[in-house]
Amino acid sequence: MGSRRISAVRPRRPPPRVVPQPRQPRGTGLGYTGKALRAVRRVVFEAACGDLDEVPAPTPAPAAKRRRMSDPAGCVVRPGTLRVEAAPGLPPPLPPAPAEAEAEPTVEDEDAGEEGDEAVDGAGTPPVTAAGPSDALRHAVPISSWLGEGVVQLPFIDGHVSFGEAPRHSQWHLPKVPWAALKLPPVRKDFYTEHPTTAGRRPAELEPWTTKHQVMTVGEGLPKPILNFKEVQLPPQLTAPLAGYTKPSVIQALAWPVLLQGRDMVGVAETGSGKTVAFGLPAVVHASAQAAVKPGEGPIVLIVSPTRELALQILGEMQRLTVHTKLRTMCVYGGSDRGEQVAAVRQGVEVFIATAGRLMDLLQDGVTTLRRTTYFVLDEADRMLDMGFGPQMLVLRDQVRPDRQTAMFSATWPPEVQQLAAEFLSPQHVRVQIGGLALSANHNVTQHVTVCREEDKLSRLRALLATLGGKVLIFTSTRHSCKKLAAALKGLGCPVRCIHSDMTQVEREQTMAQFRRPGESLLVATDVAARGLDVCDVAAVVNHDFPATIADYIHRIGRTGRAGATGDAYSYVTQQDANRAGELVRVMREAGQAVPADLLQLQRDFEARRAERQAKRHSPGAGTAPRPRPAPAPHRQRTAKTRWSR
Repeated sequence: MGSRRISAVRPRRPPPRVVPQPRQPRGTGLGYTGKALRAVRRVVFEAACGDLDEVPAPTPAPAAKRRRMSDPAGCVVRPGTLRVEAAPGLPPPLPPAPAEAEAEPTVEDEDAGEEGDEAVDGAGTPPVTAAGPSDALRHAVPISSWLGEGVVQLPFIDGHVSFGEAPRHSQWHLPKVPWAALKLPPVRKDFYTEHPTTAGRRPAELEPWTTKHQVMTVGEGLPKPILNFKEVQLPPQLTAPLAGYTKPSVIQALAWPVLLQGRDMVGVAETGSGKTVAFGLPAVVHASAQAAVKPGEGPIVLIVSPTRELALQILGEMQRLTVHTKLRTMCVYGGSDRGEQVAAVRQGVEVFIATAGRLMDLLQDGVTTLRRTTYFVLDEADRMLDMGFGPQMLVLRDQVRPDRQTAMFSATWPPEVQQLAAEFLSPQHVRVQIGGLALSANHNVTQHVTVCREEDKLSRLRALLATLGGKVLIFTSTRHSCKKLAAALKGLGCPVRCIHSDMTQVEREQTMAQFRRPGESLLVATDVAARGLDVCDVAAVVNHDFPATIADYIHRIGRTGRAGATGDAYSYVTQQDANRAGELVRVMREAGQAVPADLLQLQRDFEARRAERQAKRHSPGAGTAPRPRPAPAPHRQRTAKTRWSR
């Protein structure tokens, strides 16, 4: 009888215990897996604090914390703006220990850009202490606990999260400089020698000139304006770059004597009035009289710009003014190679142009210092405040030596700019204003306004371009309309280029370089190029889409008629733009332009409709009669028996 093999029966393993996860509220966002969540946290931390590869790796967290960090319920990603909220119940972040030695600042390949790129959104992010977030990481604080105090907000554009556009710091905390305890070298600021021709002009001779240009000056002991380049008593190597100009502009004639005397000044003038050369020439004179900058020292001249396009424009002018000197000029801005900028800054430069966000970034990381800065310029101060850089400007003020010379330039003079001037400038500063207090258009630009339908604008634009020559700049309101219009014009055989905020900085610079070449050229742009685009020979500006505000309209048409030249501005106005017809009529009349009859009719129709709506809203008894309530439904008796009735 054969033996039968009997195998042992193995007991079945119990199924793995599934830990129920708390369900997220419906409609609040998307749930991420643990792996994706860790990647998001790492990207958020890198965007806020810098590169993690240059600091020692943190010690592994306990198992419970590791599970909590990979918990998909620990974060909620909400639509619109990416909001990464730390898991509830985590311990507060450990306070960073004082650093024994200054760490080498991190170097990133790219940084935040401009117009939204560099605007700092400090809502809810934890403050950055003097030791910095990298020190917290060095002391093995989990990333999730560092984010546990608040919310990190990143741009969420067109359905995609753009981590590269996130600001590096939520709040800027720079240590205060003990100026009273420092022994600062003396600085010379007065370089002005009045020409005999300038000194011999009587006030009666200057009155027609000041009346024509609506000049208003506020201050004591004001010098007389310089009306001719022969009256500029400076070395030939400094005045040689001005040989291409016939005479100084109004803002230059008034600003040069004041700034060459070493006095603080605020200049209010329209766009395209030559403000860059107005503060640029005194800056070159000031920097040439100081000792050369050594490696590791900060710049002598600091010029802060709100946008990278304007910063590059200022760089071009300053390079032209310093061509016969030994001064080194440099421009830093977001969206470019940060490593190259850091290396060049550490070598030392005398003239430093920077956007607000990138400058604060370099100061925060200790790449440069402003202790040698004695000539400080804020350009487009009104635009700086509009972009939310007011707090950063106050931080910069405390980083520059108190006996500095400060110049501020703006296109408008609202109360916000007045308050900023009071914070920055000395009480004895001089204010030079060209034109009235209201924002006015360049009088050298002829304005043409056409009232039409939306569907007729492309055909009218095509007919207009057939009559125009030279460089033509066409403005649209959105990136989508910019791309759509450029494609439509290309389909019609027009050699057109476009520039908008979706393009990289390299693509923008290449497009602008092609547009600046001599000859006829056509460029479609959004408002990202309205302020900062400086092409001296733009023949005409076309507002294909009328801007949202009259201030944007004035800045757009200011791209032509620059440096004393004349230009034309063509605008298409539809029924959707009727609410701005009144302001447009005022601007045209102030500039001495002929207002078309259909624009006046559009204004009257809009005002009549508005008056009718207001009359209905404020009429007696309007809206006081209560609405009749619907009759209640008849109550039906329950006839069916229930189980309790048995």
